[in-house]
Amino acid sequence: MICACSRETDTIETTARSAEELPDQESWPFYSILTNDGIKSAEVRSGYMAHFFSRRVYELSDSVIADFYDESGNHASRLTADKGTINESEDIMVAQKNVVVVSDSGITLYTDELFWDNKKEIIYTDKSVMFIEKTDTLYGRGFESDRSLKNATIFETTGKFVIKK
Repeated sequence: MICACSRETDTIETTARSAEELPDQESWPFYSILTNDGIKSAEVRSGYMAHFFSRRVYELSDSVIADFYDESGNHASRLTADKGTINESEDIMVAQKNVVVVSDSGITLYTDELFWDNKKEIIYTDKSVMFIEKTDTLYGRGFESDRSLKNATIFETTGKFVIKK
C-alpha cells in the first residue's frame, strides 16, 4: 500500500442542491383524482411523480395519462403525454411532449403542450395543433376547448375539410 501527503489542499466540488430543489415526496407510480366543487373532473396517472411543497407543484414523467370527465361524471376524453406538471396553487395541469387527446366521440388532437384549467374546465394551448374529426383534418396555432373536444376553437387555422352536398 502506498500513501502520500501533500501541502496543497484539494478542493472538492459538490453539486449539492438546496432543500427547495429536492422533492418533498416521490411516487412510483402516481395516481390522483382532480375535483371541481367535489365532482371528479379528471384522473391523472404517471410512472413517476415528484412533489415540491414550497412551489406547490407536482412534476410528472414516465408517461402521463389523464382521463377527463364531464359535469355528470361521465368519461369524456383521454390525454396522453410524455411528461407534465400540476400546479396546486393555480389548479392547472400542463401536459408536454407528444400530447394526444382522444375524445369518446372519436375526435383527436395532437400538440406538444396542452393546459388543463380545472377551475374553468377548459383545455388550451398556444402551440401548433392538428385536429382530426372523421374525414376532416385542421391545423392551427392555438386551441381552446371543453374536455370532450366538442366546443373547440382552433386559431390561425389551415387544413382540409369535406363539405357534402
